[in-house]
Parts: sequence; C-alpha cells; structure tokens
Amino acid sequence: MDENSPPHLETPDGPDKDNLEQIRKRRLEKLSAGQKPAQVTHSETSSSTSSESKNADKLNVQTTIKDITKAPEILSSHDFSTTNHAQSQEPRTSNVRSLTKKLAYEETIEQYENKILGHIFCITLDPELTYDASHHRLTMLPNLRRDLEEENDPVLLTRDRLDSAILEAASKVPADKCILDYLLPCFKRVTQILTTLRDASPTKLAILKEAERLCISYCIFAIEEPDIFG
Repeated sequence: MDENSPPHLETPDGPDKDNLEQIRKRRLEKLSAGQKPAQVTHSETSSSTSSESKNADKLNVQTTIKDITKAPEILSSHDFSTTNHAQSQEPRTSNVRSLTKKLAYEETIEQYENKILGHIFCITLDPELTYDASHHRLTMLPNLRRDLEEENDPVLLTRDRLDSAILEAASKVPADKCILDYLLPCFKRVTQILTTLRDASPTKLAILKEAERLCISYCIFAIEEPDIFG
C-alpha cells in the first residue's frame, strides 16, 4: 500500500435503492393525498362562488326585466288615467265655458228694456253714452234722470216712463224741424223690430207694443196739437 494514499474508511451500508424508491412513492402519495382536499375545497369554493355570482347576476337580470316590464305598465296606467281625467274634464270645462259665455251675454229684462227703448227713440240716461250700437246719435235726458234719482228708482228707460222720455226728447228737436222728423223714424224702427222678431217673450213683446202705440199717438199729436211739445 502506498504510504501517501489516504487510509480506507469503512462506511455503513446505504439504503437499498428499492427501499428508497418505495419511500419516495409513499411520500408522493401522502403529498398528493394532502393536496387533493385543498384542491377540492378550492374547486368547490370557486364553484360555489361562481354559482352564487351566476345566481346573483340572474336575479339582477330578472329584477331589471321586471322593472323594465313594470315601468311601461305604470306609465301606461298613469297616462291612461291622465287621459281619462282630461277627457272627463273636457265636457265639464266646455260646459263651464258655455255657461260663462251664456251668462256674459244674457241680459235682464230691465237691461233689454233700457237698451231697446234707447235704440227706438234715440235717447239715453247715461251722459257718457252718445251713440247706440247702430251708430245713431242719442239724446241725453237729464230731467228724467234727475226724477229717477230723486225717487230712488233705477236709472233706466222703462215703458212706465216712456211718455216723459218722448216729450223731453221731442222738446230738444230744433225749432226749424218738424216733430214728425223725429217721431216717424222712431215708428219705423219699432215696426221693423216687431216684423223681424222671433220667439219673443211676452214681456219683451209688451215693451215693443207699448213703444209702437206711443209712437202712433205722438205722431197724431204732432199733426193735431204740435204745441204740446213746447
């Protein structure tokens, strides 16, 4: 033996390769067995989370669809209700407007009497009213107005006061004109009104008939006794 070579040391016998291979396999099996539950758990958790997410998404979609479907129904119901309400209000509004219009143009018999007598005889008790609707110039009757005010009667022309009204109006006819020039046009107007009158009430007809009667009487007076007019 060479003196310079290291001494030979005896080592214990190592494990058999077959044993090592078996040990290695068992370890791998243990490792695999330990990892599978975790993988399964992770897979189940992932699957559960995915399922919950899908269910939540599905629920959201269903809710959204219901809302979208319900919204037009609500809107449609509201529109229908609003339309029905508007339609139900239209006749009522139309009736109110018609009634308002009727009331605005409907006049009392006293107003009619004052207006029609003023038109026939071209007279007025209103100092601010100088022309009638037919553009006839009106004669103001201050004496008759004063008498009515003193007696606390309405300041309106009436058939009860028509005698006084005609006499006062005739007294204002210029001296160079005949009284008939005033009375005959009055008679013509009342006759025309009676001829064209349709469906007049008895009261209106009585007013017009009295105006016609007085026109005829004063025309006769103008011919036979013109002095009565002053």
